[in-house]
Amino acid sequence: MRAIKVVLLALVLIPASAFASDDAECLNHLGGAMADIDCYHTIALTLKKANKENFSSLLKTMPKGNKNIMLLQSFMQHVTKGEKFCELSRQAPNKWVVFDGNNGLSEHSYYDGIYYRCIYDQVKSQNTYLNMLLNLEKTGSE
Repeated sequence: MRAIKVVLLALVLIPASAFASDDAECLNHLGGAMADIDCYHTIALTLKKANKENFSSLLKTMPKGNKNIMLLQSFMQHVTKGEKFCELSRQAPNKWVVFDGNNGLSEHSYYDGIYYRCIYDQVKSQNTYLNMLLNLEKTGSE
């Protein structure tokens, strides 16, 4: 019985992020809790890493001085900058109240899941597009 209590206590004390996985399987088990935030956030981080690798791979295929290098760099920067607009999805259901550190509001809200879903969606879209470009480039070089 004591062993069971120790295991249960350990599970309670381990932060939810310890259970986060970059396995997209978590997307099949969303339920509106902290696990959703961990799922979206962790997968988005994994996708961001893959996107940087895809970006580097694409750059290597372009001749030096090609104007498409700047276009691809601009695309990457715009997606990153676009993440700030996900903040709107956290503030809209909160009557547009903005956390500023001085108004007594918590930095986190009930709507963090929506925010992290927005970021995940943007990063996933970027990943899909970069993979398409890589496939197109390979098709064209055959």
